[in-house]
Amino acid sequence: MKYSLKNTKITDFDIIEKLSKLVNIEEYNIKKEYDIDIDFYNDDLDKDKLNTDVSYEIKKQHYEFIRHIRNYFNENGIKINEVNLIGAVTNIKVGEIDFEVYKSKYQDFRRNDIVPCREMYLYEDGKKALDIMLKTKQISEEEYENNIEILQEELNIAEIDDESGYIN
Repeated sequence: MKYSLKNTKITDFDIIEKLSKLVNIEEYNIKKEYDIDIDFYNDDLDKDKLNTDVSYEIKKQHYEFIRHIRNYFNENGIKINEVNLIGAVTNIKVGEIDFEVYKSKYQDFRRNDIVPCREMYLYEDGKKALDIMLKTKQISEEEYENNIEILQEELNIAEIDDESGYIN
């Protein structure tokens, strides 16, 4: 089941109240286990632009939000196995949190995955593929540079500093 919270941040004090108004717990089978994917607009990112001044770190607030979500479902008798919290600045509106709750693929497999910035991971994967193509001479340097620019435009990335990495 899919849900969307508007005008909400993961740090809002009333997040569970908002969630309880949206989610009908009776739709869930207490004998089943569920996973949750959560996409949220990450306010820590710099005005829809990713650059070297922005930190892509996992923060305490991410874990606190996951704990609130898990507690809400557990208190209502719904077992949650995996929670995937994914921050983004593209393809999601400011102040929006999108949830998808679905039957778990595994039983008794509890896990939290946090990706503070989806675009950086997508960029890194795309860049690695282009790096390999350049090294194996499948593309020229000019094609490589053009594809990097296209990738940055698609992901709304202002600049990338190759020497900077993820903080964690």
